[in-house]
Amino acid sequence: MDGYGVAEEAVEACLQPLATSAVAGDCDDDDRAVHPGAEEHCDDRDEDCDDDDASSFPGAEEICGDRADNDCAGDGDTACRLVGEVDLADAAAKLLGDRAGELSGTRTWIGGDSNADGTVDLAVMATGQFCTGKDIGARVYLLTEGPHSDADLTDADAVLYDEDRSLSFCSAFGVVPDLDGDGNDDLVVGATLNNTVYVHFGPISGPRDLDDSDLDITRPTIGSLGGGLAAPGDMDGDCWNDILLGGPGRSGKQAFLFLGPVTADRTTDDAAATMSLSSRQNYSYLGLCACGGDVNGDGLPDVALGAPGSGMDHGAVYVVHGPLTGDLLLADEGDQLDAAAARFEGEQSQDAAGNSVDCSGDVNADGRADILIGAHHNNSDEDSHGTAYLITSPTTGTVSLALADWSLSGASAGDSVGSTLSSGSDLDADGLSDIAVGAFGVGEDVGARSTCSTAPSRGT
Repeated sequence: MDGYGVAEEAVEACLQPLATSAVAGDCDDDDRAVHPGAEEHCDDRDEDCDDDDASSFPGAEEICGDRADNDCAGDGDTACRLVGEVDLADAAAKLLGDRAGELSGTRTWIGGDSNADGTVDLAVMATGQFCTGKDIGARVYLLTEGPHSDADLTDADAVLYDEDRSLSFCSAFGVVPDLDGDGNDDLVVGATLNNTVYVHFGPISGPRDLDDSDLDITRPTIGSLGGGLAAPGDMDGDCWNDILLGGPGRSGKQAFLFLGPVTADRTTDDAAATMSLSSRQNYSYLGLCACGGDVNGDGLPDVALGAPGSGMDHGAVYVVHGPLTGDLLLADEGDQLDAAAARFEGEQSQDAAGNSVDCSGDVNADGRADILIGAHHNNSDEDSHGTAYLITSPTTGTVSLALADWSLSGASAGDSVGSTLSSGSDLDADGLSDIAVGAFGVGEDVGARSTCSTAPSRGT
């Protein structure tokens, strides 16, 4: 017996007869391995009784996106796997801005669900005026259902207009986990040119001005704000999502943690924790980028902060273990680690390690977030091949990135590998996080992005 019966064969009785079940729903009463809730196997049987048509069996056709190994080959969902070089002209969808020189795609974000429809959002920034000399203003486009074919970005579900010219290439943005408790994720945009972070609560639709936000986070003191953004999760165990903002500059406090709920205007003076370096590290640009994840496996979120100007522009990434509270000096006047648990330093002067950082993936499935670090100027002869480094093991103290668990370097001068990074997505449905590395200088500045879809081992 498997605990389930067939409703069509039900009998009435005052006491339950032997070899019967009081629970219906079985789809094969002759096979005790087949019943609701049973574990599905890669065969031609519907073990869990919830498939109209069993789709996984030897020789079956792979179905793109169902995250199943339909043909039982042991290689995951291969139907939509990207292999080799792919021309972007063959992309499933192409999104176009409507203005010459607006530079749509200066920054992109995939993640979050601002309207709680179960579909991941896509946000696109167009910073326009900065390389074109055109006074056209920047925009942020939000697509809540994802593009399925070529489309104009002006048809996005929401368009935020930057009439104050406050966005720049350094502006961080993204759809972050629900900050106000209404069940919708929220759009956060850093306006580095006026030191303000705008928060738009989901759901968001239609056109609106960027500064027509639900709340603003500002910096009343000298310094910048909005260059780095991380959503580390619940840092203090109160079941509210928290947010970390970077304010990279010459000196002083350069990263700020705000505890949820975030429902009203705040200033950096209201931060639950601040992070800074000593005066020896002026112009380190700590907080230019940031990420959050449990890197040491203790169940609490941690944060990693890029400082690409640190140490004669070697650059560095500082890791601070949660929980975070108070004013935290990451390294003292003697350049010894203080509140920071670890520092990963660039291999050479001018590497600018920490120009990008990501810690949302777990490529070796050890239950800990890995740290992906970009050093887009890394080189051996001052020609910016660029390198991306992966740290998969919990580390403390100061460590050279030459000892990283894995690295990927540019093949040619000017490739600038590591200019952008992304991890956390399982692109080939093998159960492991994959990584994507941007290289904007590849191919006579055409640009490229390399995707690694297996758990890397040590090496370059």
